[in-house]
Amino acid sequence: MNQLISFIAIVLFWSSLLNAQNFELLQGNTDYHLERLPLNVKEDHGRFYSFKKDDDGYLWISSSSGMYVFDGANYLRYKNGNEKFSFYKDSLLSNFTDIEKDSKGHLYTSLWDSKQILHFNPRTRIGERIFKPESASETQLPSFKIDSEDRLFNAIAYNNKNTIALLELFRDATHQTVAEISLDVHENEFFKYFEIVDNSFFILTSHWLYRLSYKGKVLNRIKNPNGNLGFHYITSNNNNLYLLTNDGSKIYTYNFNSHSLKEYVTLPNVGESKIFPLKVYNSKIVYYNGFSLFLLHVKEKKHYNFEDSFSKLQDNLYEDVIDFEMDKNGDILVLTDKSVYKITERTTKNLTAFSEQLALDDIPSLRALTEDKEGNLYASFYNGLLRKQHGDSLFRNFDVTLPKQLKVESVFDLNYWNGQLLWNNVSIDLSNNSLTKFTQNPSVQHTTHLLENDSLWFFEWGSTALMKYNLKSNTILSYELNKKDFQEYPLQMINAIVTDSNDNSLWIATRLNGVSKLTRKGEVIEQFSNSYLNTEIDGGINDLYLAKDTLWMGSFKGLAYLNIKTKNVQTISLPTVDNNGKLINRVVYSIMPKGKDQLYLGTNYGLLLFDINTMSFLELPNAHAMYNVEFNRASKFKDSRGKYYFGSTNGLYSFYEKELHWNELKNLHGLIRLDAVTIYDSKGNYRYLNENTNELSLLELKSSDMSLNVNFSSLKKDRKVYYSYRLPEINAKWSDYSEDQIINITSLPPGITTLEIRGLSDKIQKTIVFNKAQIWYKKLWVQLLFMALFISLITILIRTRYYQKLKHEKKLSKLRHKISNDLHDDVGTILTAVAMQSEILGRDSESDKKSKFEKISHLSREAMSRMRDTVWSIDSNKDNVDSLINRMKDFLADVFESHDTMYYKFNATGKAKLSSKLNPDIRQNIYLIFKEAVNNAIKHSNGDLLSVTIEVNTQIIKLTVSDNGVQNSHIATSGLGLTSMKSRAETIGGQLQIKNSSGFTVELLVPL
Repeated sequence: MNQLISFIAIVLFWSSLLNAQNFELLQGNTDYHLERLPLNVKEDHGRFYSFKKDDDGYLWISSSSGMYVFDGANYLRYKNGNEKFSFYKDSLLSNFTDIEKDSKGHLYTSLWDSKQILHFNPRTRIGERIFKPESASETQLPSFKIDSEDRLFNAIAYNNKNTIALLELFRDATHQTVAEISLDVHENEFFKYFEIVDNSFFILTSHWLYRLSYKGKVLNRIKNPNGNLGFHYITSNNNNLYLLTNDGSKIYTYNFNSHSLKEYVTLPNVGESKIFPLKVYNSKIVYYNGFSLFLLHVKEKKHYNFEDSFSKLQDNLYEDVIDFEMDKNGDILVLTDKSVYKITERTTKNLTAFSEQLALDDIPSLRALTEDKEGNLYASFYNGLLRKQHGDSLFRNFDVTLPKQLKVESVFDLNYWNGQLLWNNVSIDLSNNSLTKFTQNPSVQHTTHLLENDSLWFFEWGSTALMKYNLKSNTILSYELNKKDFQEYPLQMINAIVTDSNDNSLWIATRLNGVSKLTRKGEVIEQFSNSYLNTEIDGGINDLYLAKDTLWMGSFKGLAYLNIKTKNVQTISLPTVDNNGKLINRVVYSIMPKGKDQLYLGTNYGLLLFDINTMSFLELPNAHAMYNVEFNRASKFKDSRGKYYFGSTNGLYSFYEKELHWNELKNLHGLIRLDAVTIYDSKGNYRYLNENTNELSLLELKSSDMSLNVNFSSLKKDRKVYYSYRLPEINAKWSDYSEDQIINITSLPPGITTLEIRGLSDKIQKTIVFNKAQIWYKKLWVQLLFMALFISLITILIRTRYYQKLKHEKKLSKLRHKISNDLHDDVGTILTAVAMQSEILGRDSESDKKSKFEKISHLSREAMSRMRDTVWSIDSNKDNVDSLINRMKDFLADVFESHDTMYYKFNATGKAKLSSKLNPDIRQNIYLIFKEAVNNAIKHSNGDLLSVTIEVNTQIIKLTVSDNGVQNSHIATSGLGLTSMKSRAETIGGQLQIKNSSGFTVELLVPL
């Protein structure tokens, strides 16, 4: 019996050994790269449970303290009831567990304590509850899955009923029971896992695998084919169901034709620990056994162990693997309870294996390259040459014996012709390594070459002539360059020479003088200065490449191109961020065509691939050896085998086209999305906008809103991403680039303010417009209302004062009228009585007294006349033009009634109505000036005609009193006289003019 047991043990041992030998055991880093993603979670996130990538590429991770979303460099944490980043509006505990995703990209998750299931739209960031059990304490944690038609099913094990209920859940928070499975209490059967595959439900318990139809009918019940071992775990992928045995030795698949299990693979022995989790992705199986991470490639029979690399990446002594997820690009994400890792398959060539091996102690700065007819490669560096013989793996020193009197200074241009190596301004015969100098220059110094068939065009730096070396006849022609063509800066350095096949001319790129087009005799045809080409004045153009009518130029501001027909110049900036996080624009040092539509660009910060059709450039991955290398000017070459070479300041790099994989700049990060906006008002209160925020194009703000915080994100890919923003209505200048994903906007003015955000490209990638309401008292309609109220108030005041004044004037008018009546009735009666009594007494008195009574009578009548003038001036009923004219007529009639030597003419004209109101002061003073003028004429004129004209218009009264008497320079006045008239005219704002020509004339102008 013991011998039988020993025999069985030996058979099992060799069986497992043979099985293990079916797979090649390898370290994980042999063909794969394991890295830890930089989640940068600052707070204690508790334990991670599950993860999924949404359709935009954001990674959602459930944890016991919230739902985290990771964009590749930064994270946000969503919690239930959180004001700013809310997963679900109610204040539930945020201990999230499983995550599933439907075909629309929506996420579903469950809560550990309440067993509720929530639905969440990652684009709108709006969550809702779709399932809540009647009693969370009576059920186990939900196990829910989504089928191909986005129907959601939930398997729940009830603790007190010993049953498993299969429910279909609906978005309106209702559900219906599909099936119920009774568990065998006597066998201690319990629920494990739930999957949906090929329109069938699979429920795994500790004893059985149940298969159910969509109508809830149990179609079959299966046990482990190898006895009563049971299954530990099930998983699915691509309509296949995989089952892991309890002992972790085998994986079975479900055969939908025979409805039975079929062995898929026997796993290598990795110890006695339980395997969990496990996922199958086509022919790759990734799993964890509690200690180490493994990847099994079934087709290639390779078994990879990541134990070493996995343990080195962990901050803690132990991390437990929770879940796996395959990315769209084939990378496998690994979720532990504390971190996320990524398994990436290495490319056929190591990203760091593009550097050529140089048999030198110190790596030099490599310059020009060439190849001879045997396939040997040559490379120049400062003061020396290297050669890589065909079949050799190293570039080695190529020794050339130089004459003692010959100095070597900064040389690097190189070409090959007919067994000769043309190195700057010397020729080396490769048959015997002898050196021949083909210029008179005593030094071997930098010389720019252009090899055309059997001719070498060259320019020695510091010289003044373009040279043509006929290699067959060994003769040189010199074409002196006209200094007048280069007056701004002397021509000292030419960086590149290319041929223009359109007209057989030459283009030269210089350091200080831009680009010039020359004839083959060195005569300048056209010139384009550095300023015209929009490059650095002291940097110039580094390299040239002519394709049809476009001259491509490597400049200090990027890649420039000149249309040689239209003369139009454009510069394409090539931005990047250096190791210090500073935004820089690449300098293009070398241009090498790749086919007809693409260009390799050697820059000061890596190798780029430029697409001529799309006018866009591609970068190498961040980990690539040539990602941030500083390449040299015009240092590029393609050998006869199609291999490219680029010289750098620290060595030489080479590659074949197929070996390089490129990243588009726009794909270095995804679209910028708005996550939340925090709005602060003038009182320090704040509110959040976090639902459908990314869909906002216009945000209406209150007048009291003073500042904003804008949270945004974008998906990062393999590198840091920097952002810039501006508010063009406030400042058109872009902000400095920064990794910050929060924009603070303070002192927001009323009206329209646009926020524009961009990444490294010049294109604006996100725009939102804020429309802040004006403060109520600054709004136009309020200001118009205030203005109307103000005008109304002023109008009311004016009308009130007017009515008060009118009332006062009416009262005054009544008083004036009463006074005039009283004077007329009382004083007038007395004066009349005095005049009449004095006349009566004078008739009966003696002759000596008679004259006195006559004088009294005369004075009394004069007083009556003046009193009548006063009464007329006071009487308010006489405040009109008609009264003034009538008064004047009455006066003239009275005066000229007893006058025999002179007669008068009176004329009244004008557009004003006779009933027009007239100020009493103006009326009185005009009348008195009129009386004085008439009296003066009667007393002093020797003429026989007095003319009086009054012209009354709406704005002025013109009075003219004139006679036809003989001119008299000395005119006596009576009473107030001329001085009185002038004084009265000034009192009423009028002008009085006296004319003494062809009679005496008084002219009065009074404005109304």
